[in-house]
Amino acid sequence: MSLCKYMTVSKSVCRENLKLIFAMLRSESIDSITKTNIIISLGDLMHRYPNISEPYTHKLYENLRDKDVNVRKTTLMVITHLILNGMLKLKSEICDVALLLQDEEIRIRNLVKLFFHELHKKDPNIIYNLLPESISRMSIPEYNIDESTFHSFVKNI
Repeated sequence: MSLCKYMTVSKSVCRENLKLIFAMLRSESIDSITKTNIIISLGDLMHRYPNISEPYTHKLYENLRDKDVNVRKTTLMVITHLILNGMLKLKSEICDVALLLQDEEIRIRNLVKLFFHELHKKDPNIIYNLLPESISRMSIPEYNIDESTFHSFVKNI
């Protein structure tokens, strides 16, 4: 946490250690509380240094598939905040968010629905512009999307 805090005040420290922070997130030895704190700090870093952190954006989205509910929820809330406030560009990773419509945790499913509702209010065309890319991304075998998940995605979009 101290390193993350220091990274928010020093551009050079951020540049030097961002890769390390994301490696820590992928580590199985780090507990979920530490992961959620790192994810919150990454939101601050992505706001403060968007050019430095942009190449790592896809790694933040990977935490939406974490086995821990709190890590998924925190990641979703950070991504939602960054996108709705214009600090993070919406790309095909929207399908990673949409896949949480099938999450076993109802609070996460409701947060995703609220996110899409707010996003639609902000700019109704933004999702439609990303729809072809999102659909093709959902067809990648590693996602293992079943038909009901795809129908839920289309329904909520």
